[in-house]
Amino acid sequence: MRRWSDIIMVILISCVGLGGCTQKTSKEEMHLPKVKYQLAKGKGAYQEEVFYGVLKEVEDVKLSFRLAGPVASITLKEGQKVRKGQVLARMDKRDYELQYRATKAEYDQVKGEVTRLKAMYKSHNLSDNDYEKAIAGEKQMKVKLDAAKNALNDVVITAPFDGVVQKVFVSSGEMVSAGMPIITLVNTSGLKVQASVPFATILEKEHFTSFYCKSSYYAEKQFPLDYIGSTMKPEANKLYAMWFYLERMTEYPLVSGMNVQVTLCSENRDLDQVVIPAKACIHDQKDCFVFCYENGHAIKHKVELVSVKPTGDALVRGIAPKDTVITAGLKDLRDGMNVSLLK
Repeated sequence: MRRWSDIIMVILISCVGLGGCTQKTSKEEMHLPKVKYQLAKGKGAYQEEVFYGVLKEVEDVKLSFRLAGPVASITLKEGQKVRKGQVLARMDKRDYELQYRATKAEYDQVKGEVTRLKAMYKSHNLSDNDYEKAIAGEKQMKVKLDAAKNALNDVVITAPFDGVVQKVFVSSGEMVSAGMPIITLVNTSGLKVQASVPFATILEKEHFTSFYCKSSYYAEKQFPLDYIGSTMKPEANKLYAMWFYLERMTEYPLVSGMNVQVTLCSENRDLDQVVIPAKACIHDQKDCFVFCYENGHAIKHKVELVSVKPTGDALVRGIAPKDTVITAGLKDLRDGMNVSLLK
């Protein structure tokens, strides 16, 4: 009996010891720094860069007469749609019509005289000098006639494109000077998209294969864009403007002033890059680091910060896809410190 009681006592002592170890381990884990994490994402064969943009009118022009005179007729209203070639305003043409007739009569007279002088020159009855003066005089009159004809044609303003009248500055009967704005016309065939990007993106523009934008009003719709150009002068925010053309779609109304998200697509030539939250990056005076969770420890890795996106993501080199990157609880971490992951 004593033998069995000794065995039971040993078992009880062992259980108490194990319980104490387990309790001790649990207490140690409770005091470990708690950190949040996210797996690093590898980039596929194609990459996308996302920037914020704004819609603008593709053309916004002020139309004017090239002549001075009274406005004969202008019946347009602001907001009215017009077609390319449609007459928008007319100037009183009487003075310019008289000027054309007078110049035409003078030209016909000179032309007739030159015809007579040409016959005399062929029969050697006119000197070379007089003949050349006659030819020069005819050319001068032809220029005056063309100018008078152009003036007569310029008494009408026509729409250079399909659009909407944004502003009418004068009324019928008003006297206007040459070049004075008469109408502001907005092109309605499409829209321009202005995206603000860093200079590095401008330098890489030749590598982009396609572009599209998205609006919060049509969250699932991708609107294809055509690249127009970019500026080499920074804006107030130290970013540079890239311009795109967006064709209007009647089923998806978009207007100037709307904000959009512009995506630039290109083939990924840097497969060694991974995507992580930008907040995971720690900077010192020279380098950039991240902490990765490895076997219960926070291990410090030096990385190369390639770029930071408006979405809050960062592109880095130096760690691998699916590495467990610590994103929160970084303040007091040291290389090799024991940590606990928040589930």
